[in-house]
Order: sequence, then C-alpha cells, then structure tokens
Amino acid sequence: MSTLGRLEVAAGEGALAYLDVSHRFGAVHALDHFDLVLGQGEFLCLLGPSGCGKTTALRLAAGLEDLQTGRIAMAGRTIAEPGRSVPPEARRIGLVFQDFALFPHLSVRRNVAFGLRGQPHGVQERRVDEVLGLVEMSPWAEAYPHMLSGGQQQRVALARALAPEPALLLLDEPFSGLDTTLRAEVREATRRALERSGTTSLMVTHDPEEAMFMAERIALMRAGRLVQVGAPEELWLRPADAFVASFFGEVNRFSGRIQQGQVATPLGALPAAGLAEGRAAVALVRPEGLRLVEGGIGATVVERRLLGAVTLVRLRLADGGAATARLPGAVPLAAGERVGLAVDPAQAFVFPES
Repeated sequence: MSTLGRLEVAAGEGALAYLDVSHRFGAVHALDHFDLVLGQGEFLCLLGPSGCGKTTALRLAAGLEDLQTGRIAMAGRTIAEPGRSVPPEARRIGLVFQDFALFPHLSVRRNVAFGLRGQPHGVQERRVDEVLGLVEMSPWAEAYPHMLSGGQQQRVALARALAPEPALLLLDEPFSGLDTTLRAEVREATRRALERSGTTSLMVTHDPEEAMFMAERIALMRAGRLVQVGAPEELWLRPADAFVASFFGEVNRFSGRIQQGQVATPLGALPAAGLAEGRAAVALVRPEGLRLVEGGIGATVVERRLLGAVTLVRLRLADGGAATARLPGAVPLAAGERVGLAVDPAQAFVFPES
C-alpha cells in the first residue's frame, strides 16, 4: 500500500488527520506536504523553531485559516478541503492560548460556564464543578481572574476549553507566559487533567523539554515539513539527522570522513555504521555524553559554572578545539586544570555532512 493509502486508512481511525496539507503565505511555504495522524485520546506535541509552521497547522485544524491544499479529517470525517470547510464552531474543538483570554468581569465559575450556554442550568453547574475539580481549581470557583496567579488563570482557561467536552483540544504555547517555576507546576497539573479526561490533545511548543515532559509523541518540524515523529525517547536516543539531535540541546560538533566504519574526532573515533567509506560526515556529542575518567582523552578546563543539578564545563581539546561537558552535581574543577574525558556512545551520533 502507498504512503498516502496508509495515511487514508489511519485517518479513518485517528481523531485528527492532516493529509498532504500545504499552505502558503505569499512566498512563504508555511506547511509543505504535511501528513500527520493523531490517535484517539493521544497527546501529541508539534515541536520546532519559530516560523516552522506549527501554529499554522493548529489554526488550520481549528478552522481559523482556509485550507489551500490537501485535506483535514476528524474521526474519518473531512472537516476541511479546498473550497469546503466545516465552521469552527461545528468542529467540537477546544482552544487554549498563551494569553488565557478570561473575561475579567466574570467569576471563575461563570468563565468556565461560558462555553455551556444553551444547556440547562443544572447541567452547566454539574459540568463546571467537574472540570474545576479536574484542574484542581474548585476552591477558587467564586474568585475573579484578577485575584488569581498566572498559573491559576491558565488552569481556568483549560477548564473552560474542556467544559463542552471537545473531541479535540488544541494548545498553542500555553505555558510560555509563565515564569520557570510556575511553568513546571502548571504543565504538571495540565498533564494530570488531560490524562484524567482522556481528551485528544495537540500542543504547539518550541521548548524540547516541555514537549518531552507533556507528550506521548513528538512531531518535530522544520521549514513546514515533518522531520521526525515518535516517542520522546525515540527522538532523543535515535535522532533521524543532525537537526533533530541538535534541536534538543547544545552539542559538540566535529567534521571528518568515514574511514573503516568510523569518523575520527578530537574525542576519539566514533562508529558510523551504514555510511559509505570516504564520505564527509558530522559527529555530534551531547555535553551530557562526556565523562571525566582517569587516563581519558586529554583536555584543559577553560571555565566551570555550577548550574544547580549539573556543572557546565568549557574545555580546550588537544587540537586546540573546544568542547562542553555537563557533569552531574557540583564538580570542583579550576580553570587550567587537566582532565581526562570519555564519550558515552549512546550520546554520540554520526550523520552524513549535508
């Protein structure tokens, strides 16, 4: 069966499916032959740098942009194709954005009930109580938005989106307006709430750690295309290319040529299975993949910075090049000190030079 045929089959079973979707803004190709299927009840993150097309994909699913090319389906039913689109209000989609958009003159209870207008009062009240409990905001039901912290406001926005029991929840950078400590707390509460509700969710973020924490699967994008889709462990341990490996954090990068199935680097020879002899290659070693060992590859400490749980060490290698290590705990090193290094093979990758 062709790739498109397999996608068509998956689209009939999935909660949301993008089928060969392309979208342009003038000369900018925001999405380029974009294919993705979300399973029922799945939490998937669209991850990538700014301008890669993440939010465009979200807006097309929500019906906030007219589809130019391809097809979008929910539970096997086409909701958008060129010239025909199901109205946003008829798609059973909930939206959570980074600006919360709560009504300042309404209490938490009334904000959450806003999407339940038209239902009997008793039904509204029961559902509001249910979702406020889900997001752990019941004690603040009669409070007003200005009385809440940013994290509490975000949880109210989540409750309001969940109240109508949407078939799909779309979240666009929902935690980016929160400080670091509060962001960790709120995303933990959000994940718990969505796990309990079983709602299919698609979240946009540019933060790799956030995507790995929240998602069952990550779809990493670059310039309107999907680069790799898989579980967080798959993208971390088995990156498809140098872009994927380096997107998840700083890497030490070395260039060389394949000789006898290896590429020589200042950190030693690294295996390069499957790459042709003599081919130009790039070797990437994560800072977490460098360890201090007696008798290892010689290096000189240039700078040391304690970052709490890890120590960041800048190093000068024997060939005059530089490397960075992230070592667990507080490591007592001084500038100018000589150390030995070893590489964890699970944190080193070799790809063809592009």
